[in-house]
Amino acid sequence: MRTMIHHMKYIFVGLGLFLFTGNILAQNEWVVPEDKVGNVAPFEFTDATIKTGEKLYNTNCQSCHGQPGKENYIALNPIPGDLAWPEVQSQTDGELFYKFTEGRGAMPSFKNILSADDRWALVAYLRTYKADYVQPSTEMAKAFSGAAVLLNTVYDAAQHTLKVTANEMGDAGAAGDPAPGLDLALFAKRYFGDLKLDEEKTTGPDGSVTFMIPTDLPGDTAGMLHCFVRVVNNDDYSNVKEEITLTTDQKADDYSLTEKRAMWGTMKKIPIWLLATYLVVVLGVFGTLAYIALMVRKIYLAGKQNDTN
Repeated sequence: MRTMIHHMKYIFVGLGLFLFTGNILAQNEWVVPEDKVGNVAPFEFTDATIKTGEKLYNTNCQSCHGQPGKENYIALNPIPGDLAWPEVQSQTDGELFYKFTEGRGAMPSFKNILSADDRWALVAYLRTYKADYVQPSTEMAKAFSGAAVLLNTVYDAAQHTLKVTANEMGDAGAAGDPAPGLDLALFAKRYFGDLKLDEEKTTGPDGSVTFMIPTDLPGDTAGMLHCFVRVVNNDDYSNVKEEITLTTDQKADDYSLTEKRAMWGTMKKIPIWLLATYLVVVLGVFGTLAYIALMVRKIYLAGKQNDTN
């Protein structure tokens, strides 16, 4: 019996370590947003590009990641890793570019340090350590022409998603070619300002992105959620916005902001408990000040009496 208990103890310890390790690995997983995975460089990788990337790598990356293929990275937790490893090289160009851009933890963000072209040059250099690498077509990264923009939305109530497509404005105001590379954000209109839903997303080659709508977000008293999508991070298109009303299962309580006893109401409408708490605090403060004043006066009179004696 004692032997069985001893073995069971090892089993539970091993199971605990397995679950703990799995949890740590899950936390360390770096998931790139879906709309960034397929991004490609807008220019071809040449020998000059690779040479530029190598210089940038030696200046900005080698101190932590070491020389690619040498596994001489710095001892940190979590480990920086060797960027020639298969698990790195199996990622798309878009994933590598996103991670160089945004950074995470001890790895800094380079979006304000290196230009987009320099970050793509880093990708070009690292791809020299992948023998079967073939650069994706640069046609997929066709730049947005800068024309006027139209936003179109399609809501999938079953999946709780909103697909937004950005197109250049064509003749007679019709939707023309896709507008890739635009940052879009989704907001819900609330009483005290606009609530941002999901993260900002960048339109892909087809000019589209997909936002997730929170299932627990209440709408108005009729169950309607009033939202809008707009272009962000681009002053030239800051006024481009598309409004949309979505249906939701969550309805807001039919409660007027001016109803009697509202938290933000006037004296006649303030909640009783809040009024009582306020009065108790005020009376307590003044009572304490009065007590201190009496004690000071008592000390003063006692000192005066001692001087007389």
